[in-house]
Amino acid sequence: MTHKDFYDTVVKMRRYQRAFFRSKGQDRDALRAAKSYEQIVDSEIKRVEQITRDQLSPRLNFDNEYP
Repeated sequence: MTHKDFYDTVVKMRRYQRAFFRSKGQDRDALRAAKSYEQIVDSEIKRVEQITRDQLSPRLNFDNEYP
């Protein structure tokens, strides 16, 4: 996911969250959409955090060191 894709997803998530809260909990479609976008955002955050961890602590690969 690109930076722009992430930004767009967060904007959509917030739009649906606001719609749900404006409806005082009545708009179930907005709630479902908001939760769906939240899952996408959470997955992307987890993916990027894993990449960051991997970059900060590289692992040595001894299996492929010698032919």
